[in-house]
Amino acid sequence: HQECYILGYECFKPSDDRIVSTQFSGEILVRNKNLGLNEFKFLLKAIVNSGIGEHTYGPRNVLMGREETPTLEDSHSEMDEFFQDSVQKLLSKFGISPREIDVLVVNVSMFASVPSLASKIVNHYKMRDDIKAYNLSGMGCSASLISINVAQSVFKHEKDRYALVVTSESLSPNWYSGNDRSMILSNCLFRSGGCAILLTNKWALRKRAMLKLKYLVRTHHGARDESYGCCIQTEDSKGMVGFHLSKDLPKSAARCLVDNLKVLAPKILPIRELVRFTLVVMARKFETRHNKQGTGTGEPSKKPVINFKTGVEHFCIHTGGKAVIDGIGENLKLTEFDLEPARMTLHRFGNTSASSLWYVLGYMEAKKRLKKGERVLMLSFGAGFKCNSCLWEVMRDLNECDNVWSDCIKDYPPKTLVNPFLEKTFVGTNLNASWEKFLVHSEDETVRCQHTSNPLGNGAIVETNDGRILVLRRSNNVGEFPGHFVFPGGHPEPEEIGIFSHDTLEPAVLHRKVAEEMFDSIIREVVEETGVPTESLCKPVFIGISRRELNVRPTAFFFMKCSLESEEVQKLYSSAQDGFESTQLHTVSKEELENLAWKMPGCHHGGYALFRLMVDATK
Repeated sequence: HQECYILGYECFKPSDDRIVSTQFSGEILVRNKNLGLNEFKFLLKAIVNSGIGEHTYGPRNVLMGREETPTLEDSHSEMDEFFQDSVQKLLSKFGISPREIDVLVVNVSMFASVPSLASKIVNHYKMRDDIKAYNLSGMGCSASLISINVAQSVFKHEKDRYALVVTSESLSPNWYSGNDRSMILSNCLFRSGGCAILLTNKWALRKRAMLKLKYLVRTHHGARDESYGCCIQTEDSKGMVGFHLSKDLPKSAARCLVDNLKVLAPKILPIRELVRFTLVVMARKFETRHNKQGTGTGEPSKKPVINFKTGVEHFCIHTGGKAVIDGIGENLKLTEFDLEPARMTLHRFGNTSASSLWYVLGYMEAKKRLKKGERVLMLSFGAGFKCNSCLWEVMRDLNECDNVWSDCIKDYPPKTLVNPFLEKTFVGTNLNASWEKFLVHSEDETVRCQHTSNPLGNGAIVETNDGRILVLRRSNNVGEFPGHFVFPGGHPEPEEIGIFSHDTLEPAVLHRKVAEEMFDSIIREVVEETGVPTESLCKPVFIGISRRELNVRPTAFFFMKCSLESEEVQKLYSSAQDGFESTQLHTVSKEELENLAWKMPGCHHGGYALFRLMVDATK
């Protein structure tokens, strides 16, 4: 009776009148009178680069234009629509009466009603008086595995029980209507969804079961202030409640994942892999010691990576966003085949919070990937900060396709995941994914690039008071050069100084304002991307224009001194306004910069060359 089996699960698919396309998302954003032009552009960029497709679902009150005035009824009706659909379908599919359910665990993090949502389900389905009902709130996106753990704990002490786990999130009352960039991002990422899971510990039903729980590991870093505050519901400066995502989130998630997998790995991986990894780690430590003593080769070996694929066939990853999927894939050295279920789930259903894992599992089942005896690893993250994982064993070949993916699985994976709004916006420019198709065959670059736009970008080589240079690592969520090392920069914004067309100002005034914006904009970009205050920056010095060879796009480069030490800059970076565009700030020496420059995009490599010319000229 101590085993925990999944008999089945039912993911919720809202009705088509709740579909949220990119264009409709833009219309919702326009309704927010607190957003300026820059915030609107920031959000639109985040949406089109998020990996979320055109057929995800939102809450009705937002679709009806009432996101700023939600009612209690909105929250209840959102939950009722899910509860009365998925729970009913699941119980009917297995011929189980609601009165046969012994344990009920409900997790909805952002809506805690009285009576509880668990009581609402008990009342609607007229369940037994002695049912053990648990209602979890505030657990975040990792809550469904916590709910599984609660049911598992009951199973260890009671025989022949059925447990129903119901997992979802309430979006209706949690729309943020302010303009704090660290809080408006959640509006773009989360979508409506939910899942009901039927579990049992009945030995007689093991052959009907889909999956058997082998191990479950929970890691909680709430004792660390940085981790606790990286993902938190709070008020902005105007008193508007929202969900704050700090710059420390990627670091906190990575640290929590490592600690979780340290516990899980010895339980699920074969001894040969554990021995291999231990020997590689010891060899690297030995090599590092010799290098420090000057007796080694001087070149450190690659960081050891444990191979989870020796003990796991399938990876069920929380669809927290494109960067989350990319990060886990990189850390665990997973292939695109391994990451496909998570990427496709993010594209089709978005981030449905705690229920997202089950949509990923549904994709695997619909693709007929799951065979008897294979193992499925689930990984999820949640506010607090938590990382939870579990390993399931497939109990039988799952070749049927009767789930939420049934009507669209033949269309996945699509030929491209590029957002159609991105294609529409950038057609004819060098930011389009297929920009080379717009080039004209000619030696004359003005003819060759006549059909591409030529916006002037800007970049800055910023030197701290202790002689270090600031370099950013681009986020994987941006459209241009994701994951690359770059200097801070962007492009001038004519709208910042009231220029909306060339016909609104006299030529002399226009030219003066454009020249002023050239210098003002680079200061603004450095402040927004690094978090350093304007008063710490000296007046920028224009050092030249770098131009890409392929599409001749120009970038004006400047040199700036910063009065702060590199350590002070690192602390300020965590609160940078445009922190979403990068994942890390590096402060490097001039010698280190020379090696790093070769890894930069062409225009930034050219910026480094201009910097070298400036340095040589001042000697």
